[in-house]
Amino acid sequence: MHRRNFFRLLGGVLLWPQVARAQKPDRSRRLGILIPFSRSDPFVKQVFSAFTEGLQKLGWSEGKTVSFETRYSEGKPERLPALAAELVQENIDVLVVWGAQAVDAARKATSTIPIVITAVGDALGAGYIASLAHPGGNITGLTLAATDQSTKRLQLIKQLAPQTTRVAVIWNNSASGHHFQMKELDDRFHESCSIVRGFI
Repeated sequence: MHRRNFFRLLGGVLLWPQVARAQKPDRSRRLGILIPFSRSDPFVKQVFSAFTEGLQKLGWSEGKTVSFETRYSEGKPERLPALAAELVQENIDVLVVWGAQAVDAARKATSTIPIVITAVGDALGAGYIASLAHPGGNITGLTLAATDQSTKRLQLIKQLAPQTTRVAVIWNNSASGHHFQMKELDDRFHESCSIVRGFI
């Protein structure tokens, strides 16, 4: 993920209403954030800190020009739909979501509030957007578009250890990007290497 590009994108989404009106914002913008992890996760804290720092550099100061409504599913994906619906009821201007499961929940919760996606493997393949150039609908953001990376990793393993004939893969059965990655592995390596699956 390129943090600078993400902050510029989010800044553009936040700025769009005031640019359209060609005037200064008449109120603080409310930013909903849906995170499928625990609020105590050190990595989540680090990313959120970088996120708020990036927004400040773009002129969005918490408590002045933007306020946050943040929801954490605490690692329980079944909570995401209710949390997304709750955020929509909070009269937010933008909904930022992390990961495919959060995107799925956000799409069901709203078709009008702009949704900014992050950490999604293949937004196009998953059907979240119509195309990279013209996403359409209310979804924009960053996609890794990296379903072929699993194949490249396996190729590297085969180069480093040519005798490898079996590889174990642990994947998230609820994440659409992981399904695309597994299909890519099946299509490319079903003859040269046996793949043992384990999913959560």
